[in-house]
Amino acid sequence: MNPIIDEEVKIDRRVRKTKKAIKNALLTLASDKNLSEITVTDISDIADINRKTFYAYYKDVYELIDDIENDIISKLIPLISEQDITKIITEPYQMFYILTNIIVEDINFYTLFLSSTVIDTTLAKVKNVFRDYALSALNGKTNVSDEMLIFIFEYIAGGLITTYKEWFRSDQSVSLEDLSKQITIIVSSGIRTIVK
Repeated sequence: MNPIIDEEVKIDRRVRKTKKAIKNALLTLASDKNLSEITVTDISDIADINRKTFYAYYKDVYELIDDIENDIISKLIPLISEQDITKIITEPYQMFYILTNIIVEDINFYTLFLSSTVIDTTLAKVKNVFRDYALSALNGKTNVSDEMLIFIFEYIAGGLITTYKEWFRSDQSVSLEDLSKQITIIVSSGIRTIVK
């Protein structure tokens, strides 16, 4: 194998590992502190790096938050855009299944994320992306106004978010897959009443 390529792979792996440690450190801190109280020094201490290493990747804590948000959104966008939105809305299990797999792949990260204060701004962005896509795809396909559809969407999204957060806080005796199946039954039963 090419030694230059091997070295690039090692460096790339180290970069990913360091960035993951930095992100996990922020989320750990954000479970106990407001974001405005978290410093680069705090993050560096928990990530076991020096401040210079932090600044090699991020200019400040807020750029780190943006990176976390962008990572999550970049995983979810294909989930949304590759699916038939009407099918997602009337039969959401496939979306919940994919979402569950994303969470399970990095359960430690999402456990930290869902217990942190970073979640609020990130989920607002995710909700907006999905809402805009859903409104566009469902234009004229429901028996309610777009304004009412926004309220319905906020109700469903808020319930889903709260449910996932509660699951992470629980002893997790109910599997995430079983929870997703039950949510599918509830959500799809209600949504079918408004789709033409």
